[in-house]
Amino acid sequence: MNKITREPLLVLTLGAVTLLLLMFIIYPIISVIRYPQLGDFLGFFARPRWIRATCNTLIMAGLSTA
Repeated sequence: MNKITREPLLVLTLGAVTLLLLMFIIYPIISVIRYPQLGDFLGFFARPRWIRATCNTLIMAGLSTA
């Protein structure tokens, strides 16, 4: 007998953890990445307002990290 057939609860637990990981972490990340088109990302850097907001965000992230 191999280890998998001796520990069915372990297999069930690993399956549940994998399912939860896919449902709550992997799927939302993939959904967010797939949503905007490439043109939307390129248009983001054409607007001074969004560049300023990005700079402010990076400054705040650096200050809070320091």
